[in-house]
Amino acid sequence: RDKEHGGIARINYKGETVYDGLMLDAVFAEGTQAPTQNPDGSVGAMIDVGGMTYKEAVEQHNVRPVMTGMWYAMNYGWGMCAMPGSIQDNTWFALREITLGYRLPEKVCKKFGANYLRLGFTARNICYLINKLTDGLNPASISSNNPLQPMDIGGVPFYRTFALNLTVRF
Repeated sequence: RDKEHGGIARINYKGETVYDGLMLDAVFAEGTQAPTQNPDGSVGAMIDVGGMTYKEAVEQHNVRPVMTGMWYAMNYGWGMCAMPGSIQDNTWFALREITLGYRLPEKVCKKFGANYLRLGFTARNICYLINKLTDGLNPASISSNNPLQPMDIGGVPFYRTFALNLTVRF
């Protein structure tokens, strides 16, 4: 996450401004205490944020925004309870490969001194006709093939390849 993609400014442990904070859509319960953030990034005094929205607490009282990575680790990490977005319908149907070929007539082959000429074109990983996973996740991602870690934690992007071939027999 960065400033251009919605990251909220916070001060890290080195005193640097970074933009990996996340603005939660939440309201603090009455009586909730939260630490403020000092200008150098260290933890400040505890203040009452009960009844405030998270945004109000961050903007008005300098409460430190949650780090995006920490939020995802605590909500979707290994050993955490299943969150609504962590279980998805993995229904998909892919057009994996198309190969087209044309065998040239014998008359043309003889002009080149060959007995057989074939031109071919192959396209692989063309598209998903159906993909019910959210956020463009790749159903064939390498990171989700481990049975001891049944989750996709980023994975690999969808890629397609194209090939031309010429088969000649003399």
